[in-house]
Order: sequence, then structure tokens, then C-alpha cells
Amino acid sequence: MTYLNSGNMTTRLEMNYSFIKNAHYNLFFMYSKTKIDQWVSEMRLAFITSIAKYFISLARSVFLFPLSLRSLSPNNRGKAVFFAISKNNLDALKPVFALFQPDAIMLTNNHELRSSSILIPFIFPYILSIFYIPKSILIYNRASQIDKKVFQLYFHHILLSMGYFRYCQLYLHLFSPKTIVFANDHVYYTRILIMLAEKKGIKCYYLQHSSITSDFPKLFSSFALLEGQYAKEKYVSNGSDSSRITFIGIPKFDKFVNDINQKKCVKRIGICTTRSMDVNEITDLIALIKDSFPDLEVVLRPHPSSESLKKYQDLIDSFDLGISNSKTEDTFAFLNKVDAIISGNSSIHLEAALLNVFPIYYFGQKTEILYQGDGYDKFDYVKNKIAYPVDGLKDVVHLLEQIMENKPNIRPRAKYYCDTVDTVYDGKSAELAVANICETLR
Repeated sequence: MTYLNSGNMTTRLEMNYSFIKNAHYNLFFMYSKTKIDQWVSEMRLAFITSIAKYFISLARSVFLFPLSLRSLSPNNRGKAVFFAISKNNLDALKPVFALFQPDAIMLTNNHELRSSSILIPFIFPYILSIFYIPKSILIYNRASQIDKKVFQLYFHHILLSMGYFRYCQLYLHLFSPKTIVFANDHVYYTRILIMLAEKKGIKCYYLQHSSITSDFPKLFSSFALLEGQYAKEKYVSNGSDSSRITFIGIPKFDKFVNDINQKKCVKRIGICTTRSMDVNEITDLIALIKDSFPDLEVVLRPHPSSESLKKYQDLIDSFDLGISNSKTEDTFAFLNKVDAIISGNSSIHLEAALLNVFPIYYFGQKTEILYQGDGYDKFDYVKNKIAYPVDGLKDVVHLLEQIMENKPNIRPRAKYYCDTVDTVYDGKSAELAVANICETLR
């Protein structure tokens, strides 16, 4: 009987209740139970809606199939595979991926990334998953009450993961990747692929792409390329093996090491939204800043994962805001154009500190708690003096008045989170990552 240490529990490599929960770590262990209850109560016929989403996505996979044929090329056999599921993932992986050329490919499940990655042909997992509908219903019937609610909301993902499991088995058998480097460790797209690859003896590398919280899963790949001490402490505290960990800093920062902000004044400020921030509170914040500092340029940057420029169009038009499209403009490229930022629970505070752009932490009263680890100062940036907190709109004005002509140097404080700060490897994180991968692959 085949067993696998997945980082949280030892499970058989079969699609039973325990394996499904472990594969979908973010859904079952990270989302706030209160939020799950709220979503189920607000969404009538959640199960039927989820099933409808499945078949709509299946139809889309048919149209995307011609765009994914490149993934089936024999030329992809035996190469290093980099796997990105989001724009943020892609940005984190690209600097390391570039140094592996021409012996690496970038795979993605996200059709929005297909211009810079090779799209997985999801038509196969979708078709395979249809045969697992009876089994998925059996698993649902055995689930706890709170887990049943997760099934109802995300049945389309849970069902798809069953066919995806079989597809990954086939892919690994046919293409035998040299290694897999990935940047998200809590969604099923990566968790299933990496668990199966590790079982086949393929060494896999987790490359951290954002700051870590206490509700992240245990490390389950052969190696973890982490940014610094803070991330290590978080992973070790959840039972992860510290011997798997190597510090490499933040590779996507490398090309901006010579662009550190040396200004002593603030002429332009970025407002960086998150999924949890309330639109009305953001509107009030911008209105107050524009009223208090009419000469200060304000740039709005919606978060790439789910935020839409259309969502903020009225706000943009009302205040004649500058725009940073996070789906097309890299984070550091944006930060290179501003002197300070305001955001909620976001890794952009750390990225701002690395460029000596002044980070202001704003946690509005209407901030949503999506994940169990959400809440005030999720990444401990305030606690560790990376970001400066404001308790209300008046505090924003007061703090901006203080730094407008006297912006302090806050970059050294980022070292706890990014180990390469002020070392000979500052700006050479991708080289460190590649050196570690090549050394441990021997």
C-alpha cells in the first residue's frame, strides 16, 4: 500500500476524504469558517451553482485546448518545470526560470498567463473527473457539517482535482521532469502535482512568493527556497523540517537593486488594494488625501488576484487617479514610481521597504476576514516595524504630514524578512536559487 507524507498527515495516495482535504488545504484549513457559513447562507443553491461552474469551465477548456497543445510536445521531456498559478507566482519564478534556459519550461493552469507560460490542457482533467462524480458524492456524504459547506461552495474544484490527479500521474510518467519549482504550497493544482512528483523521486523546490502566516501548511517538497528568517520561523513553528530550508532573498527584486528610493520627500503615493479592503473605505481614504494634499499624486493599484479596474472606475474618474494595472505591471516597477504606499494585509509592504518606499498599514473597520490567519497585522509588519500603522483617516493625514518632507530610511528593517538585504548577495537572489537547485540536484 502506497503512503505519502504530505506535510500535515500521512495519507494513502488515493482520492479519499483525507486526501481531498489535504490537497485542497486552502479551502478546508485556511478559509475562515465564519466566512464559509456566510457564503453558504448568501448563495442559494450553492451546490447546483458549483456544478454549473464545472460544466461552464469544461466548455471553456474545449476552446482553450488548441492553445495548450504546446504542453504535449516531446521537446518538453526531461526538462525542469516551473509551475505558476497566478501573476504573482509568475513574477516570483521568472528570474530563476530565466537562468535555467533553455532547459526549463513554465507551465500554468491559468489561461490569463498563457502568453508567457505553457497552458496545461485541462480538457483532459475535466473529462476524467466526470467519471468520479459518484465517488465525490460518497466522499461528500462522509464529510463533517462544515466540510459539507466547503464541498457545496467549491464542488467544481474538488471534482476537477480528481481528474487532475490522474492527469498528473500520466504527465509525470510521460514527461519525467528533471525537477519542479513552484511558488504556491496550499492549492490543489500544485499540491497534487508535487506530492505525486515527490513520490516518483523527483526533487521539487518551493520558492516563496509572498510573506507567510501561521496558517500555512507544513513544507512537503524536498526543498524550500525561503526569503528569510521570518518565513523560516513560521514554517518551523507548524512542524516543518528546517533542514529543507535555504534562504535566497527575493529574486524578483534583483533587477531593481540599483533603484532604491533615496528621496527625502513624498511626491507620489500608491494606494494598493487587497481582496479584503472595502471599496467605500478606499474611496474615503483617497478623498481625504486629495483634499489634504492637493499637490500629492495618487496612484491606485488594485490587487491582481480578483480585483478589477472596472470595480474602481467611478473612483478613478472622480479623483483623476493614476493607475497601475497589477496584471501587467510588475510590483517593483510600480514601486519604483512612488515614494510611499498605503495598503492592508499585503506583501507589498515588504516589497516597498526593500526599495525604501515608505509603507503605511491601513486596516479599515470594514476589512473582511477571508482566511483564518487574517486580522490585524497578518504578516507582523507593524510588530516588526516594517510598516507604519494608522488607526483612522485622521492618522493617515498626520503621518503623511510627518514624512512629506522628511521620509526616513526604512530598508534595513526588511532584513528579518529578506535575508540578502545589505549583503554581497543583495540583488543576486536568483543566482542563489539556481546555485542551490543545481547543487542539490546532483
